Amino acid sequence: MDTKLALDFEHVTFDGVSSDSVSVMHTTGQTDGISYDITWESSSVVIYNGGTGTFSFGPLPANQWSMPAGKTNGSLTLNGTEVLFDTTNSFTWYDRQWQDSSPTLGNWTWFELHFQDPLIKASIWAIDENTEPKNTSRFASVRTPDGTHVLTYTLSPDYSTTWYSSCSNETYPLAWTLEFQNGEKLVAKSIRPDQELCGEVQIAYEGFVEVTGTVLGNEAAYGLVEIVDTRVSI
Repeated sequence: MDTKLALDFEHVTFDGVSSDSVSVMHTTGQTDGISYDITWESSSVVIYNGGTGTFSFGPLPANQWSMPAGKTNGSLTLNGTEVLFDTTNSFTWYDRQWQDSSPTLGNWTWFELHFQDPLIKASIWAIDENTEPKNTSRFASVRTPDGTHVLTYTLSPDYSTTWYSSCSNETYPLAWTLEFQNGEKLVAKSIRPDQELCGEVQIAYEGFVEVTGTVLGNEAAYGLVEIVDTRVSI
């Protein structure tokens, strides 16, 4: 029996090309005027989120590893014009996360961050559960040549500049300050306001960000912010 990962939905496919379904992976997608075809390799040292790959996420633990810079090839097609990836300057961040539960009342903000030094990567979580007592987690898992460092920090969203979604009725901040206990600081700013994915089942802000500041003496560059409010419904 073929046990390789093979998911085929109406407009999206996601499958494992290699026998282990993770060494080489492939995805396609299409909608009106836009399509993509992407293949990547798990060719980058992984980040074990939280240091061990297990952390509190809802009533039960979650498991997550992040492969932050896999070799990538493929193409994007917009209105019939195909653009091939520059394979020498392209990479894929791929997370594998699994758990039996997630915060049912609350929200999380997650950052995927890249640095001027390509060997440095960071997966940064801020989890707020509206439980009694309230459970709040802030931790940054930073990959360096000598292993993964786990740092605590404080997160301050900047609500002086926001974007309102008429689809979800959610108002999102467009900048965030992350302050670490050693005095270092990062400032992440969304490159454009409207980066929400508003679906019938799930809503998430998945925004590209520019980042300034340092972590462990390393200059930040860019990344992605994900914001999910589990209380939002449409």
